[in-house]
Amino acid sequence: MARSDKRPYVTVAIDWFENPKFALLSEILGGKMPLLREARDLYLGSIVYCARNLTDGIFSVAMAQREALSVSRKCVQALYEAGLWIDRGKGMAEVHDYGKHQATRAEREKLSAAGRKARQSHNESSTNRSEIVNESCNQVEVEVNTNTSNEVFVDSVPAEAQPKPAPQTAKPKSKPKPARPLPDDWEPNPHHAQLAAEHGKDLALEAAKFRDWAANQKPRRDWDASFNNWLRNHAYDDQRIVSGREPPSRLAEWAQAAAMVEAQQASGQALIGEGEPTW
Repeated sequence: MARSDKRPYVTVAIDWFENPKFALLSEILGGKMPLLREARDLYLGSIVYCARNLTDGIFSVAMAQREALSVSRKCVQALYEAGLWIDRGKGMAEVHDYGKHQATRAEREKLSAAGRKARQSHNESSTNRSEIVNESCNQVEVEVNTNTSNEVFVDSVPAEAQPKPAPQTAKPKSKPKPARPLPDDWEPNPHHAQLAAEHGKDLALEAAKFRDWAANQKPRRDWDASFNNWLRNHAYDDQRIVSGREPPSRLAEWAQAAAMVEAQQASGQALIGEGEPTW
């Protein structure tokens, strides 16, 4: 199981307190428990000092005493006699079999180099992936049509650089045409001519009648549509009269009205009356 704590550590066996040399150490110190505890702390302090400073088991006795808060010369001498320390002279000592139980300087440096290499490889891999993703997102060139005469390329543009769409405004509703009298310059249009021809009507005559009739009408929005109806309605009345389905009194009335209109037109007078004439 991998450790979550990455700090350096020393190896202490679970049978640490059963070490036979500790029993010998106790005998050397006369079985005095305070001195035994201080000697064991001093021994452990020397191991920790060597591991932290990568000295491969070589240490200053004074530094080990400072590490374990020990001041007893008896404990130092007892560690030598028990074979836990080796006296190197001039205040220096060595932990017995240090490299057998603890990681040496060379081993620590090898692990550190491997760790640095692994981290560097991981960082480079992450950087490369990020660069590939960024390049894919920011420098995309998509060929839409392979026809060389109609090639279209789309280059991605950062969102902040893209033009914002213009706000859509509601189209103004068209106002209905205002009602107005028949304009003085009104003339029949080509559709009127076609409609008159279909019904066998004289366009000029019907237009003149229509102007006279419109002079006494209320303003309208679409006089062209009114003239369309004029031509259709009067064509229908003519058919009824020609077919003889109109009663005699109606025929007489029509003949009288037609004669009056012709007389007024011949004299240049405008037709006067309300409503649409009944011819």
